[in-house]
Amino acid sequence: MQTRVNDKLTLSAEPYFWYGYGTGGTQQATLAENTSSGSNLHNGVGDINGNGQYTDTVGVYRGSVTKTNRPGITLKANYEIDNHKILTGYWIEQAEHRQTQPATTVDNAGNIGDLWLRNNLVTYNDGSIYQGRDWLTKSTGQSVFLLDTIAVDNRLQIIPGIRYTSIQRDFTNYASSGTNSGADYNVNRTYSKALPSLGATYKLTNDWQAYGNITQNMRAPSNFVLSGWANNVKYVNGAPSTYTLVPNNSIKEETSTNYEIGTRYFGETLSASVALFQVDFKDRIASGYNPESNTVTDYNVGGSQVKGVEASIGTKLSKGWSAFGSATYTNSTLLDDFKTTLKSGGAQTTLATNGKLFPDTPELMLGASVQYTTGPYLAGLSAKYVGKRYTTLMNDEWLDAFTTFDFNAGYKFQSTEYLKNPTIRLNVANLFDERYLVANSGSGSSIAATTNTTVNGGGTPSYYVGAPRFVSVTFGTEF
Repeated sequence: MQTRVNDKLTLSAEPYFWYGYGTGGTQQATLAENTSSGSNLHNGVGDINGNGQYTDTVGVYRGSVTKTNRPGITLKANYEIDNHKILTGYWIEQAEHRQTQPATTVDNAGNIGDLWLRNNLVTYNDGSIYQGRDWLTKSTGQSVFLLDTIAVDNRLQIIPGIRYTSIQRDFTNYASSGTNSGADYNVNRTYSKALPSLGATYKLTNDWQAYGNITQNMRAPSNFVLSGWANNVKYVNGAPSTYTLVPNNSIKEETSTNYEIGTRYFGETLSASVALFQVDFKDRIASGYNPESNTVTDYNVGGSQVKGVEASIGTKLSKGWSAFGSATYTNSTLLDDFKTTLKSGGAQTTLATNGKLFPDTPELMLGASVQYTTGPYLAGLSAKYVGKRYTTLMNDEWLDAFTTFDFNAGYKFQSTEYLKNPTIRLNVANLFDERYLVANSGSGSSIAATTNTTVNGGGTPSYYVGAPRFVSVTFGTEF
């Protein structure tokens, strides 16, 4: 929604709602049955395989189920006066994040009770549903921002700005069979910071400009750091009776200062850009596997600096053909030695990570694509190269480089009274079915401190199998 109040002021409101439901994580697991004892949560896990005994360890399908509702709105006001274009606004989002970990049966033929983990679920002896985790997180994100684009002359623009952002997490752990999660508790944490920025652009010619900017950013720890606080839980009649809360207050918000200078060219047949960048991190957050609790959590690895260069070049459509290419070189270096805190029981160990490369950050990435359009027909082929990535802070294990190709072809129908540019497409991701591994689950990289298992927090990093060839057909249109 947008309203032009007068020739200087425009108001807008952009509401949105995002919903998600899905499963993930390591889904092949085993559960140990328990006799009906009041000294276990909900009297212990029931007779999963139905043989009348409570002494079996049974293979199950167990996934991390996540259901998310994210309503939000952005309110903006644009005001023009003299040589100033002022943008101010307010953003708020109130997300509800429900995370559980039920399990279902798997028969001898490998048939799964319910892939979506909604029915045929494993239960405790008192009839309640088994959960390997049971969390409710209500996150309220807010931001107030002010940006001014100042036209010094017809070539130079200066853009100062400031943003105050905050994230409040209201986290509830319901008693489950997860490590240190066998009792109910609630905790609130708020992360906030004022984040200034300054940018400038200068037109060297009508087609060629130079630019530079400095911005500050903040990243809050995930809700994982609020889990696993219930220690030494004792049960009476299957319910938590006494326990000790051990808060994890050591994880701070990550802050960074970004510097970038570059140049862009927009010609009649060619466009190109080159940029140098540097990012200085403080209290940088990494997601690591905790071998003691069998979970992934956030921790601060200290200072880190990222420096690099990125370049791109593209052609405009000529005789039906167009092409694009990009390259990025990144050097991401840890600036502090890391004191391991992944295990609560062992003595603290300092790892010599100063000067090591930050995990899951390839030094080289390349991309290229070519498109062809003639009449209503269109087709495209793209390639992506991802270089070697270390997967531990000590750089003692890594993933090899890989290249994937994607292909698409489509047909654009004539517009109608109600549909504009309706198009049907055939899409093939990972065209040649490249086999590769990744450390990123989609919500963050999972890394380890070191592969040295004698070190507190050391262990084997966990990886995800890259997506195989995937074929889909899509239909899209404008209205």
